[in-house]
Amino acid sequence: MRKYLLGSLIFLILCLFIVFLNNYPTYHASQKVPSGYVYSGHAAWFDPWDLNVYLSSIKYGQKHGLLLKNLYTTNDNKPIIMYPIYTLVGSLFPKNDIFQLYYTLRYVTILLVVISILYSSFIFLKDIRLSLATIFLITLSRGYGWVLINQLQSPDLFMTGFSFRSTFQRPHEAIGMSFYILAFTFLYSYLITDRHKYYFLFLLFSVFQIFFYPYYYVNYLLTFIFFIIYRKKTINKIVPLIISISLLGILSLVYFIAIKDSGFSSDLAEQQPLITPIGLLSGYGMYIIIFIYQLLNLKHNKANSPLVFTIIWMLISLTLSYIPLGFNRFFLRGLYFPLTIIALITLQYLVRQKKITILLLSFFIGLYLFTTIPSTIYIFYKRVNEANLTNNINGWYFLPKDYSEAFQFLDKLPNDGILSDYWVGNHIPVYTNKSVYLGHLIQTPNAQERKKQIQNLFANKYNPKTAKDLLVKNNIHYIFYGIQEKQYGKTNYDFLRPIFTNDKVTIFQVVY
Repeated sequence: MRKYLLGSLIFLILCLFIVFLNNYPTYHASQKVPSGYVYSGHAAWFDPWDLNVYLSSIKYGQKHGLLLKNLYTTNDNKPIIMYPIYTLVGSLFPKNDIFQLYYTLRYVTILLVVISILYSSFIFLKDIRLSLATIFLITLSRGYGWVLINQLQSPDLFMTGFSFRSTFQRPHEAIGMSFYILAFTFLYSYLITDRHKYYFLFLLFSVFQIFFYPYYYVNYLLTFIFFIIYRKKTINKIVPLIISISLLGILSLVYFIAIKDSGFSSDLAEQQPLITPIGLLSGYGMYIIIFIYQLLNLKHNKANSPLVFTIIWMLISLTLSYIPLGFNRFFLRGLYFPLTIIALITLQYLVRQKKITILLLSFFIGLYLFTTIPSTIYIFYKRVNEANLTNNINGWYFLPKDYSEAFQFLDKLPNDGILSDYWVGNHIPVYTNKSVYLGHLIQTPNAQERKKQIQNLFANKYNPKTAKDLLVKNNIHYIFYGIQEKQYGKTNYDFLRPIFTNDKVTIFQVVY
């Protein structure tokens, strides 16, 4: 009973620590709003422009229900199931503040992902102490990005989804990652025990996974096949399992087609540079060294099912991350979990076989934490310090009050379709739920081309007919003319009628 209470207390402390680590900078920024500004509602480390997408999805759900249309283009597009967790929350709580909903959802999903890690790590390690250690290591440890910060942008610091940092900050990623880890865990449990309940749980979580990360069915299929081949293990349900995973692939393909035919088609065209071997080494640090060591010695550990399964999981994921597809990098998401399992199995073996003393083991663990935790401290410090800067105010943390007034005015206008520079366009859907011509480099189709068009428009490089045709063709009814837009020039087209003005912003209506 005492061990259970102690374990529960440690689990609670870990949960509270994760919440603090990921949310205190947001609170801190809310207390440091400079004079003449308002708080944007978040102090994100990874991609604040993406957080605005999620917030606008909640707001859209409050007015329109579960299906979401792409607000980051003014072109007509059909609503589809996209970011369903946000539109669902918005639908259920149409009167609540979207920021409160988002952060409440974040706290709940942090608990979900931590419970998923606890359960799954126990299945692989069979030791609750090591399961708690898994949570601790995944929360705190990173690679050696802090050492190489002036030489390269190490993925443990700068790549979304590489570590669990963004998982703890993005509710949909937390849910998707929980389903992903649990699906793998139940797949492993089924392959080891041949019990039907694990088969159905695997199917359940992998089907739900489709609405978050539909391409992971490839991971499940290949890991399953290679595990069976390597272990030379036969089970009665091989054919049904292959059929089931193949059906997952068909469902994923249907969803991909739905996205391709929607306003979110540009998401599928995203291209990310490949992670170099040096990037993997700096990003995973000591973990990748332990993984390579165990991979080279895999034939000696053939009977160790948890080790074999997690190594195959890791190897398949790394291989898929180098396929020539725009979403290849996403196969690196969540790999700190199998890497941590591999590392702890290795330490567990060394201790049990008395190949290392407890004192020496403690020294190496301390050294490892001492050299990897600084990356976590660096991210925490940077997020907090950005709110303290008074000479170089972070535009993703704080917005001029004049912009807030302009957003309130836009929200009351009857028509849709707003043109502005990129930074303003990213914020507008959060506060108005209106669509913008440019506001996200991925969700906005042909974003770079549109940036150039906007610059030319504000610089008066288009003749009046060309400029108006551009606006009419793209369903643009209003133009936001603020600090960023004025850098390109002073627009003076006759078909633009000013309908709102303050010290920093003028809003024009396009006279059709």
